[in-house]
Amino acid sequence: MSLFFFYLTLPALTLLARRLPLTAGQCLLLPAAALLTPIHLFFSRSFGIESIALCSAVWFLFCYDRLGLRTSAASFAFATILAVLAALTKITTYLVFLVPALILTLARLQSIPPAKWRNNLKSFGAQAAAALLGLGVGYLWVKYGDHVKSSNPLSNFLISDNMHDWNYGPIEMRFTRAFWESVLHNTQRDILSMGNLLVAVIITMAGPTAHRKAAALLILCFLAGPLAFSNLYLVHNYYYFANTVFALAVLVLAWSCLLNSAAGRRRWVTAAVVFSLALQAAGFHRELFLEQREKDYRIPIESTWIDAATDPTDVIVVFGEDWSPIIPYYAKRRVVMISNQDSGNVEAIDHVISQIPPEQLGGFLVTSPEVVGSG
Repeated sequence: MSLFFFYLTLPALTLLARRLPLTAGQCLLLPAAALLTPIHLFFSRSFGIESIALCSAVWFLFCYDRLGLRTSAASFAFATILAVLAALTKITTYLVFLVPALILTLARLQSIPPAKWRNNLKSFGAQAAAALLGLGVGYLWVKYGDHVKSSNPLSNFLISDNMHDWNYGPIEMRFTRAFWESVLHNTQRDILSMGNLLVAVIITMAGPTAHRKAAALLILCFLAGPLAFSNLYLVHNYYYFANTVFALAVLVLAWSCLLNSAAGRRRWVTAAVVFSLALQAAGFHRELFLEQREKDYRIPIESTWIDAATDPTDVIVVFGEDWSPIIPYYAKRRVVMISNQDSGNVEAIDHVISQIPPEQLGGFLVTSPEVVGSG
């Protein structure tokens, strides 16, 4: 499923590339780069929501842009549905993609004489309504999630109000050297090799005005994620999965500059672009591929024990695994995970266990006795 949605993203990337100063053939370089980028190669094969969130957000951005050019009930419905899907799948990804959506709207405003703005109020209103409906549904979903989390004293700390610092990080974090070193490290390890990073920035900044402006805006879109959700991007490299497409677009603009100025050196420039693409794949084999290959994917023996000793409808209480879902996933059982930080909260643990019908309490699994409270 994850791979399917990643591949479904590629046509939208090709269509959106037409908004950049690229030829029709050069537009195909963006999905080509995405297919060979380390973070995409790794996490599009993972058990997660990243590619679904990216797919929804990229297609939303395309439909949002089309809605500004041709307002109709169908285009409004598509843009709204995709906005809602993106927000429900991963609200942080959707919020990041509202930045390029705003840039597209401002670019259209700039291209229209002020005297004709009133004639375009309908299309601007439709775009705003689609984006805000997605935002509104996403907000309601977060509040519903908070309600569910707060019903369990062991997960109450996960409600959005309590996660504010974890999600955003302190303001001063954005001005620290360590933060920007982390951004650079994740970029050159998981997105663009150092060679391609230098090619992307230097060549586009020395290129035509249209390429320079587009590159500057794309860099802004790429940095919108780390700047808004600084701590999340600092701790979890998979958050870069979505905004990576903006960094890749800058690289494609650099390739475009080279191809447009090739003149009699077309073969050499084409070879340089192919070599640059190969560097993307080499970056994956140098880092993330090794991590993927060396992972131990054996089914935990504890899962086998639970599966053999309990009924499928039983609930298991697990100590010592913190929040890891691996054991219950392979055991195919519902569980109450007692996180390490809550292992001594006897009152809360008793309250949660008391909510489980006695006939469904299948047992306790303790993998690290030292985390179990004295109670």
